[in-house]
Amino acid sequence: MRDLMRKIAKSVGDDEKSLTLIYEMIDCECDDIKLNTFPYSMLAFHYENGYGVPANGEKAIELYKQVLQMNPADDGAMFHIAECYYKGLGVDVDGKSIVLVCEK
Repeated sequence: MRDLMRKIAKSVGDDEKSLTLIYEMIDCECDDIKLNTFPYSMLAFHYENGYGVPANGEKAIELYKQVLQMNPADDGAMFHIAECYYKGLGVDVDGKSIVLVCEK
């Protein structure tokens, strides 16, 4: 699993390779919850920014929420959901929702 993380880090700029490695990592199972949530966070980030896939804020938020279901203490996922709401990616710009996400 950690080898795949290193490969993903080295594949910056090669979106196709990065996505292939992310999906490979999703198929792996690991006892470490942080390692299990990493590929979903990375996939969400790709959708949020349109790296190798069409930009899709709704899909990004869905994946970040999946990360939070797996690990409610994942500050990165909370930050990115709030950022999507702030930027209006896949949702209407809504300051109240940002606060609700951050309070959870």
